[in-house]
Amino acid sequence: MLDDIAARAQAVRDAGAARLIECGDAHIAELITADSRTAGLCFRAGDTRVVVPAAAERAFRRALRDVGYVIPGQAPP
Repeated sequence: MLDDIAARAQAVRDAGAARLIECGDAHIAELITADSRTAGLCFRAGDTRVVVPAAAERAFRRALRDVGYVIPGQAPP
């Protein structure tokens, strides 16, 4: 029982803060996560969502602009 408790305690962990980006459709989410400029800065979270770790947000916004998209309502980096 104690081994099971120890294993469960290590089975999940906090990976840090992130921003969830909602894309207009699945094609845009795929384009963003597959493009060489943004791919290493984000990952898919379902059909139309992209997750950007907080530490990568500034670089992601710049790269996203290079891809041709911006996140409305927020100042550029």
